[in-house]
This record gives sequence, C-alpha cells and structure tokens, in this order.
Amino acid sequence: MYRLVGNSEKFGKEHNWTHISCLWQLPYFSKLLLRHNIDVMHNEKNMSEATWNTCFDVSEKTKDNVKARQDLELLCNRPSLHLYSQNGKWKKPRAPYCIDKADKTTILNWFQELKFPDRYAANIRRGVNLLQKKIFGLKSHDYHIFIERVLPVAFQGFLPDDIWTCLAELSYFYR
Repeated sequence: MYRLVGNSEKFGKEHNWTHISCLWQLPYFSKLLLRHNIDVMHNEKNMSEATWNTCFDVSEKTKDNVKARQDLELLCNRPSLHLYSQNGKWKKPRAPYCIDKADKTTILNWFQELKFPDRYAANIRRGVNLLQKKIFGLKSHDYHIFIERVLPVAFQGFLPDDIWTCLAELSYFYR
C-alpha cells in the first residue's frame, strides 16, 4: 500500500516522511480540498475509549502507563505522580483522574439502568460487565453518544471539579 519515494538516503534524517500513501494515486485525489481529512466519528471513538480507559484505569488500555509516568517525571513538576520502585517492580501512585473501585461499580450500575430511545444507543447497556468493571462491544455511534452526552453526567461527582470541567469541555467540543 505504501511505496518509498525520492532520495532514500535523506529519509528519516531530514524529515520523518518515508512513504507516500496509495490514496495519492486515486484519480480524484488532486481535486480534494481537504486531502488529510480526519473522520470525526472515529476520532470521537478513539477519544472516548482513551478517556474511559484512563479514568477507569483499565490495565493494558490506559494511557497512564509506566512510559507516560517516566515522561511526566522528566517534563513536569508533579512529584506526587512519579513512579517508585517496590520489590523490583514499578509502582505508580493513584492519579486524581482515576475513579475509585466503589465508584466504578456505581457508574457501571448507572450505565446498566440508562435508557435511550429505540435505535439511539442501545448497545451501551448490553456492553456493561460488572465483574471485570469494563464496557465491551460498543460501536462508533455508541462512543459518539458517550462522549457528547453521557460523559459529563457519568463522571460528575466522581472526579475532582477541575478534571471534570475539562472532560465536560471536551464533551462540549464534540457537539
């Protein structure tokens, strides 16, 4: 799908572009006004998943991992969030944007009781798994509803006000 273009010895040294997309070969590509248009629905899905997984501290899916905490130690002055070693393993202190275990259950129970009009966001209720404290099987439209409508309501009162305000503004941005 990608092919190497230009003088190969300059690639990766002067710039990071090493391949050209096959989309450039489409006959109508030169007539497009926005050639690198980002699909809003998939952007909302990615932001919703990242927000949910980070606030719920879902292992292997959260953006708050060891590498992020090491970067935080180098770039930010937040010693309360720095990693520390315990018995040869990295431990990370709980971040203020992570929801407590009891609150996770409350939020997930609320999600199970949440009702929407027919064909609006039906999969949100069915995807809740209380044992693993996760939501599974949501489609792009369900994430769209989550980030635009449900996110500010679901996390209000469970996160500090400054963090909740940022998430509510993010939700408003996608409307």
